[in-house]
Amino acid sequence: MPVTTACINLRKYSQNIKDARKFISANTRIMAVLKANAYGHGATRLAPVALNSGASYLAVAYLSEAVELRLNQINAPVLLLSKPVNLCTKKIVGLNLTQTIYNFDFAKKLNDTAKYFNKRTKVHLNIDTGMGRTGIQPDNALAFVNKLKDLKYLELEGIFTHFAKANSRTSSYTNQQLNKFLSVISTMEKHNINIPLKHAANSYATFNFPQSHLDMVRIGIKSYEKILVLTSHITNIQYLNTDSFISYDCTYQVKSPSFIATVSTGYEDGIPKSFSNRGMVLIKDKLYPVTGQVCMDMFMVNLGKNPFEAAIGDEVTIIDNRKSGVYFTWP
Repeated sequence: MPVTTACINLRKYSQNIKDARKFISANTRIMAVLKANAYGHGATRLAPVALNSGASYLAVAYLSEAVELRLNQINAPVLLLSKPVNLCTKKIVGLNLTQTIYNFDFAKKLNDTAKYFNKRTKVHLNIDTGMGRTGIQPDNALAFVNKLKDLKYLELEGIFTHFAKANSRTSSYTNQQLNKFLSVISTMEKHNINIPLKHAANSYATFNFPQSHLDMVRIGIKSYEKILVLTSHITNIQYLNTDSFISYDCTYQVKSPSFIATVSTGYEDGIPKSFSNRGMVLIKDKLYPVTGQVCMDMFMVNLGKNPFEAAIGDEVTIIDNRKSGVYFTWP
């Protein structure tokens, strides 16, 4: 039996995608964002669930992530949100991937590769309306698109932007970004440039800013709510006297004689160091405090004075979104 296990609730993930559909019109498509291995939940397992639950487009950050989807027979449209560092345009064209563009030299290289294979490749233009990360500035968008007209093997299927502050329903900054984006689209249309897929709404905007839904919404972090259960096991229990220190830097000192359990997982498994002296875990339906600093592959829990509170081998629940959510406590 594995010492540490992450269980993903596929039904709940499916329901989260379906719940997003309730907030958007029937004509608005859903793009399921699966970057970073579906936020650590397993992209190849979740991609089919997303597609069967109402998503018609997928998105990843890196080319390697898209390749993994294709190798697992996932043939739905996949948008690469980032420009590949190594510019492997042959894989982009060959695997029928949709590429984000905001650099003309890269667009030309992609076009040359598509021309070599005599195959049109879909691209989405990224407009930076205020994220300050990647994308074309709004004032330069029309000129960029006009230059793209010479790249006959690229199909400008989409145009999008990304919001920086959509988690706040009263965010005037989000409305400013949206207005900039809509202004770009309006300018395009005045010059008879009609781009089929216009998308701006991320997860938070999907629920907080319905005016931003446009042709497609990108559902990322909200789709992963309450789908993960993370458990480990107790591998050691020892009795420590008053004033004993626990873990690195001696940040925790036992106030009274206590049984201390060692849990076999740590920051190498994604347990944040901020869990140190703050987190709570569940053992036999009772919460216990994390004591001392989280180590690379283990952390400690104070079981109190009762030697029968827990035993070596008992399961320790670190995250259980089916119940109370993540057992973090913050100052």
